[in-house]
Amino acid sequence: RAALQARLGSLGVTMRDASYALTHDGAVIEFSGNVVAVSEAAFEALAGHLRGEAGVAEFELTRISK
Repeated sequence: RAALQARLGSLGVTMRDASYALTHDGAVIEFSGNVVAVSEAAFEALAGHLRGEAGVAEFELTRISK
């Protein structure tokens, strides 16, 4: 979890209300939470980073305006 927070921070993103679960007999870690980006560019950078990350099987980002 700390490594994920550090990586997100380097992209200008923080994760709040984070939780995780082990699935597929512990072979997969699934993270869930709310991310806050410092800018639209940071949000796009996160999506691009996740697309290129070899260990990421899938991800979903949904914009919520407040």
